[in-house]
Amino acid sequence: MKYLPTGRASRILSAALALAGTGWGHYFYEQYGTTAAPYTPIVEKFDLTALPGSKLRYYIAASGPEKFAPGDSFAALVSEIRAAADVWNQVGSSSLKLEYGGLMLTPPVSSTPYIVIEFSSSIPQGLYALSGPQAPLGALATAADGSNFYPIQHSRMLLPTDMTSLASYSELTFTTLVHEFGHTMGLQHTLSSSVMSTYVTTGATRANPLGADDVAGISELYPAGDFSAGTGVVSGRVLFLGGSPVNLASVTVIAPGMDAVSALTNPDGSYAIRGIPPGQYQVYATPLPPAFEGESGNDGITYPVGPDGATPLPPSAYFMTSFYPGTPYASQSAPVSVAAGSAATGIDFTVSPMDAEDVYGVRTYGYVTKSVAVPAPPFVISGTGEDTIEATGVGLLANQQISPGLSMGVLGNEASVIAGSARPYAAPYDFLAVDLSISGQATAGPQHMLFETPLNTYVLPVAFHLVSSPPPSIASIVSYTNRVLAIRGANFSAATRVYFDGVPGVVRALTANGVLIVVAPPAPGAYAANVVALNPDGQSSLFAQGSPAVYVYDNAAPPVLAVSPATLAPGGDTKVDVAGQNTDFADGVTRVGFGTSDAVVKSIVVAGPNHLIVTVTAAANTSIDTAQAINITNGLELIAPALGASVTLQGN
Repeated sequence: MKYLPTGRASRILSAALALAGTGWGHYFYEQYGTTAAPYTPIVEKFDLTALPGSKLRYYIAASGPEKFAPGDSFAALVSEIRAAADVWNQVGSSSLKLEYGGLMLTPPVSSTPYIVIEFSSSIPQGLYALSGPQAPLGALATAADGSNFYPIQHSRMLLPTDMTSLASYSELTFTTLVHEFGHTMGLQHTLSSSVMSTYVTTGATRANPLGADDVAGISELYPAGDFSAGTGVVSGRVLFLGGSPVNLASVTVIAPGMDAVSALTNPDGSYAIRGIPPGQYQVYATPLPPAFEGESGNDGITYPVGPDGATPLPPSAYFMTSFYPGTPYASQSAPVSVAAGSAATGIDFTVSPMDAEDVYGVRTYGYVTKSVAVPAPPFVISGTGEDTIEATGVGLLANQQISPGLSMGVLGNEASVIAGSARPYAAPYDFLAVDLSISGQATAGPQHMLFETPLNTYVLPVAFHLVSSPPPSIASIVSYTNRVLAIRGANFSAATRVYFDGVPGVVRALTANGVLIVVAPPAPGAYAANVVALNPDGQSSLFAQGSPAVYVYDNAAPPVLAVSPATLAPGGDTKVDVAGQNTDFADGVTRVGFGTSDAVVKSIVVAGPNHLIVTVTAAANTSIDTAQAINITNGLELIAPALGASVTLQGN
């Protein structure tokens, strides 16, 4: 999970452009207009005023990957990409919305901003994907709130051509896709273990992919409404002993049962964490971890640059983790109160340098069943109150034994590590395990672990989740008629969602005996859909079963389309009439694209299951062949000439 470096040499700023302030929270792609305090980052983001209908369109290369996991398909992957984009669209406090623009044959060349999703065999070893804004950037612009920013002209997401180890339905693939869309919109990595953290530490799940830090970051970048009125701010500075500032230190607010929210410091050591839900928090400062394989910088961060647009400003030296008001131990920290619409200022840190971090990059696992290891696992609050968690990371073991002086704990009182329970796995595994005692009065939510050495403390936000019931599971799927299914299993509720690959089914009812009645989305004849149930507590049926249930659709004739007119009118609107055979168009399910940012779909009228009327705006000086460019996504069905579908002109 990564981003592509942006070209910065073309951007030159005058010191006169500097604005007062302590900088942004979370982390974005940034440049500074001055070489001295006050440092105010100028971020890269999309200019919403340049987007038709205020929507940022993304296009998927029609070529697709070369290889898939068993039982997977391009249609399934496209559906998961669309579902991942829709995760960001559900953030009501963000004004940026993503819209599927269709399958593309060649990357668009357009002045209208866009995102392209392509497939590559050159993604660096150690990364699942590669994404981010692309140069050149537009001229410096001013947002509605008066802040300056650089408009992103387009972003790019690269996925592997070989997807055999990334099944499209998996938790890993879905959270990776959500993460990569975050990069394309302007978000960088965070140490809060949210979806914008690297996979090494993320606690994101398919059912609940976004954490509070992700919501705060995208809402700060593209504000909608008055998000700040319901959230608070923590600000201050991080300095070394002696008074020199710490650049790119991560400062985090954290509390048991709540998501962590973090920000990185500016070159003068200042920081401001915005978008924090009200509550009592502990606050700590920690350095960015060293780069892992495939990463170009600490924590995979693209460092900010100075006024010349080219000179990077890397992190300062490593230092010991410090909890406010100045202790290496969480148990000795003082709480910081965060209130809606107000700021807790002066939360400062004085830190001691270290030659290297002794513990970092920790990942936790647990077993819901004997055969399924789940990252940042769920543990059920019950009378027995004991579970085992496994951890791997740098500095936990030495010569297959627990590192000397290492101890582990849980932040708060909801759970605790059982004394003397820590033990290493047998060689060659680089894991250790500890047993947890969970309070019977614990509250459901994310829990955070502490890994203490004689000199330092490593904090892992969202090390595990406490839940009130086991994950859902699917035992059988019985088909009735017209895609109406009865899904039997366990731990369903009225809020359970059922996905067929990346398209949700319509849950009609939960019967008294716990059966879900679901209408499956449209799909090609004999299509085998991977079916996953998701619960609001973040758990998935994959946690219990490891692999999805499979529903095979009835045989059906392939769809055929006839369209008119032959070309789109350049520089204006065209009403495209689509007559289908063997189609099942439906409102909210059917999407139409032309695979280029030069053709923007303004509206789709479903006149019947075999009839669409699509209003399209084409750019001036373009010539777009309607029958060759149109592609329709109908549930799990991809109807496109590039994929072999029959599309002709009406009357021919």
